Amino acid sequence: MAITEFILVPGAWHFKETYNDLVESLSKGGYVAHSITLPSVGTKPPPKDFHPDVQTIREKVQSVIDDGKDVIIVCHSYGGIPTSEAMKHFVQSNGEGKGNGKVKRLVYMASFPLLEGESVMSRRGFKDGEHWDVQGDYLNIRNAKFLFYSDMPSDIATKHAQEISHHSYGSFHSKLTYAPYKDIPTMYILCEKDQSVNVNAQKALIEKVKASAPEAMDIVESLDIVESLDAGHSPFLSMPDAVAQCLVNAVEKSSV
Repeated sequence: MAITEFILVPGAWHFKETYNDLVESLSKGGYVAHSITLPSVGTKPPPKDFHPDVQTIREKVQSVIDDGKDVIIVCHSYGGIPTSEAMKHFVQSNGEGKGNGKVKRLVYMASFPLLEGESVMSRRGFKDGEHWDVQGDYLNIRNAKFLFYSDMPSDIATKHAQEISHHSYGSFHSKLTYAPYKDIPTMYILCEKDQSVNVNAQKALIEKVKASAPEAMDIVESLDIVESLDAGHSPFLSMPDAVAQCLVNAVEKSSV
């Protein structure tokens, strides 16, 4: 049986370092985790769409499975959308690399398992300016401390809010062309105190996925693990050990 490693995909505005605590927690349990930074974050000028993000995720996954490792991909918030799109390649190629590794499971964490044809903007119905500062292709966030880190001490939340950068506005308009949960076992981590994607919205996303393909409900039921954390939008920062345990559960479930 191949070794399972994790690939951690951050959400909008965040760099790969946002996962440092989770990487450490997983390491304590003997697991290797690779975090990445998406080109849509901090790049000048920002990409016009999500395709550079999709390519970055695809290349990282390919490198790990080519090394003979199985992967579980963990995507947070916006990161779930380019991750979903990137999976089209691996399903078409039977999910295996040169070293016979494969994608074993997706984990959406306070994220967006969208339907084909949807985007962040179409799914959530955002109005420009609500929490955003849009300057051409640049998208900045207002009130990040509350939206992303509401369950942390004020000084720590302030620190994290100072570490984010601008994001590609165009990436939020990019439409999904492939819904991987129909083909790949999928887990969702609910964040009960999320101020950015509230828990009812998260549950609605899951229900819409399940309703989208009733003829394949046994496959769509691959959203078969729904873990719940008493956390805000960024549990990998506020409770990394708890998130790590959820991910260990995903490994065990994927080995059955």
